[in-house]
Amino acid sequence: MGARGLFFIVNEGENFAMADTGAYGSIAMTIKSAITPAFLFADIGGILNVIGVRLSRSVDRAQALATLHS
Repeated sequence: MGARGLFFIVNEGENFAMADTGAYGSIAMTIKSAITPAFLFADIGGILNVIGVRLSRSVDRAQALATLHS
């Protein structure tokens, strides 16, 4: 029951290495490398969305306080 065509972690002391087990491993690595930036950009977009919403709430709150104060 080996990991055919996949990657597995090899423990070499304190260093961990990814061992390639065949042709499917290179295909899996190519797909992984192609998909990673999409997730990264989606996460950055989500963070910017949250920051924008919080900033707009702060501006709305400041405007409401300004109208109450004047």
